[in-house]
Amino acid sequence: MSLSEALAACLVLLVGSSAAAELWSQSLRSTWEQARREEQLHRLDALLLASEGKAQELVAKQGLAADCQVAAGPLVTLLLALPSAQGATLTVPPSPPGTLHLRWETGGVSRERLLSASALGLCREAGHGA
Repeated sequence: MSLSEALAACLVLLVGSSAAAELWSQSLRSTWEQARREEQLHRLDALLLASEGKAQELVAKQGLAADCQVAAGPLVTLLLALPSAQGATLTVPPSPPGTLHLRWETGGVSRERLLSASALGLCREAGHGA
């Protein structure tokens, strides 16, 4: 084997090793980003469950409201007091009367839920035909 062949072989080995290291690095970075995103989504899901729990606490404290259109108002106050130590923010976009649209966001990901005041037990919806 001549010197030029040995140098060519070393160059091929170096390029192959460099490409493999780059792919491995990108794979690790992608795995880490996916794990971080899943963790954020789990935290947001926990906040949505906590939101429903706050609705149950509200019903236990004050009972059923007479008007479903205003029953969700006190719940928003309770939700804004939830600890957002995870860096999540709550926004309440406009929603139809008797419902509550929640959007929890953190780190570029969000979870949304449309809650019905009557389904949460905050009020008793007027009977249809009763």
